[in-house]
Amino acid sequence: MFEKQKALGLVPANTKLSPHDPDVQDWNTLSGDERRLYARMMEVFAGFLEHTDHYIGELIAFLKDLGEYENTLIMVISDNGASAEGGPNGSVNEGKFFNNVPDDLQKNLAAIDDIGGPKYFNHYPWGWTRVGNTPFRRWKRKTYRGGASDPFIVCWPKGIKAKGEIREQYCHVIDLVPTVLDALDIEPPTHIRGVTQSPIQGFSLKSSFDDAKAPALHVTQYFKMFCHRSLYHDGWRAACPWPGTSFTESGLSFGAPVDYAKLIELDVKGWELYNVREDFAETDNLAEKERDRLIAMIGMWYVEAGKYNVLPIDSRGVARLADERPQIAVDREKYVYYPGHTNGADQRCATPGQCAAFRVGTRERAQGRRGGRAVFHGRQRRRLRVLCSERQAHLRLQLPRRPALQGAVGHRNSRRRPNLQL
Repeated sequence: MFEKQKALGLVPANTKLSPHDPDVQDWNTLSGDERRLYARMMEVFAGFLEHTDHYIGELIAFLKDLGEYENTLIMVISDNGASAEGGPNGSVNEGKFFNNVPDDLQKNLAAIDDIGGPKYFNHYPWGWTRVGNTPFRRWKRKTYRGGASDPFIVCWPKGIKAKGEIREQYCHVIDLVPTVLDALDIEPPTHIRGVTQSPIQGFSLKSSFDDAKAPALHVTQYFKMFCHRSLYHDGWRAACPWPGTSFTESGLSFGAPVDYAKLIELDVKGWELYNVREDFAETDNLAEKERDRLIAMIGMWYVEAGKYNVLPIDSRGVARLADERPQIAVDREKYVYYPGHTNGADQRCATPGQCAAFRVGTRERAQGRRGGRAVFHGRQRRRLRVLCSERQAHLRLQLPRRPALQGAVGHRNSRRRPNLQL
C-alpha cells in the first residue's frame, strides 16, 4: 500500500514509513482463529466502503440526469484518522468501548458469520486501524497526522479546469465552508434574524483549484483531542502526545488523568517537532535540534487555544460523555409519542433510558387491530419494547446477560425518572 501511495503521488517520494506501533499485534504471531476473525472484520469494512462508493455513484448519476452535475461542487472527505474504538482485538459491539467493557475473543468468533449485518455494531482491531492510516503513526483521538489527516477530493467540472491533479497546499476541514461561499461569491451574513453571527473560521481553497502553486492561505492550525495536542505552522508540526507515544510505552491507558503538575512537565519535555515539508510522516523528531522553534510553537498553541476557546485541557476519555451539554430544547421529564407521526428518534433527543429509572404508560386502544409493536427503544442486544395486543399492552425488556461494569457512563439525564406516554 505504501509503495502504491508513492507511485500515485499521494505521498512524496521521499516519505519514510512510520515505525511499528508497539500497541499493534504482529500478524505473524496471531493464532489461526485471530487471523480468521480479523480478516473477516476488514472484509466487512471493505464491503462498507464499496457500498458507500456505489451510492456516491448513484448521487452523481442523479445529478447528471438532472443536468446539474457540471455545475455542482462536490467535496468528499473522510472522518478523522482511522478509528481505534475496536481496541487491540476488534469488537462486535463498539458500545463496549464507551462503557469500559472488554471484548472476548471466543464470543467474537461465535459471531463471525453475522458480522456486518444488523445484529452487531462491529469494529476492526488496531492492526487495521494502523494500516488505514498508512504512512502515518497512530489513529483517531490522537493529533499526530495519523489521527488528523484525511483524503480530500474536490470535483466541480464547470468551475475547475484542472483534472486529476494533486494539491499540496495545507488545508483543514474548517476551510470547506469558506471555499463554498467563495465559489458562490457570497459574503457570510454578520446577523441572522437580529442575532450576531460568530465569524466563520477557515480560508477559501478556491485559489488553488487551477493554480497548483498558489500560496497556501491556511498557515496556522491548532489540534487538541482530549490532552493530545499539536500545532501546524508554515510547514512544521509540533506534537505533545498523551498518554505518551503509545499505551505500551507509557504504561497508561486512554483517558489517563492530567493535573497541573503533569501539564507543566509535558510542556517542558513532552513536545515533539517535525518538518513536514521534508518529513511527511513525522518520523524524524527535531525537538532537540530546533529548540527555539519548538518553544515558540508551544507558545503559539496556547495563543490559538485561548483565541478559540479550547481551554481548559481535559484528558478524560469516555467519562466526558456523562457531562451535561448545552441544549436548545427546554428540559423535560415527559415524552409523548403519537401514532402515525413518529419515525425513529435520535438517541440524543429520545427518552433518556440509559442507567435511569423510568415509567412507561400507554393509552393504546387496539379495537379492530391485530396489535403489534408500539415503541422500540435501544439496539438488537439491549432493548425495551412495548407490544400491544387487542386487550392490553405488554412491556418486554431485554438486557445483557451480565450486569454493567461499575463506572459505566450513564445518560446525562440519568438522575431523572422520565415518563414515556404512548
